Amino acid sequence: MDIIRKRIEYPQFTYKPFLQYFGNMKWGVCDIETTGLSRSNCACILIGLLLPEGGSASFIQYFAETPEEEEDVLRAAASDLQDLDMVVTYNGRAFDMPFIRSRLHNYGEELRPEPYDLDLYTVIRKHSPLKQFMPNLRQKTVEDFLGLWTDRTDEIDGGDSVSLYFEYVTFPDPELKRQILLHNSDDVLQLYKLLQVLKKTDLHAAMTSQGFPVVSGGRRATVQRINVNGAALNVCGTQDTASVNAVDYGDDTGIAYRFSDVDDSFEIDIRLLEYRGLKFADLDKMGLDVSAYEKYAEEEGGYLSVCSGNELFCGRLNLLLTDILERILNKWTI
Repeated sequence: MDIIRKRIEYPQFTYKPFLQYFGNMKWGVCDIETTGLSRSNCACILIGLLLPEGGSASFIQYFAETPEEEEDVLRAAASDLQDLDMVVTYNGRAFDMPFIRSRLHNYGEELRPEPYDLDLYTVIRKHSPLKQFMPNLRQKTVEDFLGLWTDRTDEIDGGDSVSLYFEYVTFPDPELKRQILLHNSDDVLQLYKLLQVLKKTDLHAAMTSQGFPVVSGGRRATVQRINVNGAALNVCGTQDTASVNAVDYGDDTGIAYRFSDVDDSFEIDIRLLEYRGLKFADLDKMGLDVSAYEKYAEEEGGYLSVCSGNELFCGRLNLLLTDILERILNKWTI
C-alpha cells in the first residue's frame, strides 16, 4: 500500500448556512475508486481524502498497489474518517460510504463512529432547481454548469481508471499510477470546489429532510427525523459518540427527552404554543438566548415561530434544535 500525503493551498469555503451546521466541526471531502460497482465482488483500491484547515488543506490518497492490499487501504482510511464529524461526498450515501462499510465488514471491521455524509448529489437532486437546466446530475456535468471545467487536469473517467488499474497491477508502470491518482485527486479537489453549489440549493430544507449532526462537549449526535404532532415538536436521532442514558420530563422548560445507550438513540419532545395557525417555541421558558434569533426580525417577546400548518420554517427550526441538542449534550458530557 502507498499513502501519499501533501499540503496544498486551497480557498476556505465560507457560506453562512453551511457554517450554521458544520462551522464547529472537523470535516473532509472523500471520493473512492473501486474495481467495479459490486460491494460483494469488487475491491476498493483508492481513497482520496481532503481535510480543509483554514486557507489550506491536507490531501491524502490511500492506494492499493494490488487488490490484495484493499484491507490495508480501508483500515488506514477508516482511521482518519473516524476522526471526522462530517464528510462531503457526491452520491456517497448510495455508493462511497456503503461501499467502504461493506468492504470493512468483510475484514471484521466497522466504520465507527461514522461521519455524517453531506451528499451534494442528494441535496442538488431534492432541494435545488438546477436539475431543470442540466441533462444529468453527474459530478462533471454540475462542474461544467458552474464553470469549473477548466480546473480539471485528468483526461479519463471512472471506467478508464478501472482499466488502467488492472493494467498497472499486471505491469506496474509509474505513468499508469500517476494517471489513476490524478483522476482521483481531481475528483476530490473539484468536489471541494463544488461546495459552492450549495448556494443554489435550499440547504435548510435539505437538513430538515435528511437530518444533520450536532457537536458539543466533545460529543456528537445526529438529528434524523423531525415531526410536528399537535402542540408538540418531536425529534428523533442517534447518539454517534459517547452514548448516555438520560431522561428529563421537561416540567419546567417544556423540553422532554430520552437518551438511551442501549440502541444509541435519542428522542426530544418540545411543547409549542399556537396562535392563528402559527406554532411557536417559548425561548424564554426554554432558557435559550433570544438574541441568537434576532435575524428573524418578526419574532418578539421571546417566541419563535417554527411552522405554519404543515409548512416547517426550516432555518430557524434547525437552529432551535441545534441549540437544544447542544445544551443537552453539554449537560450529560462525562
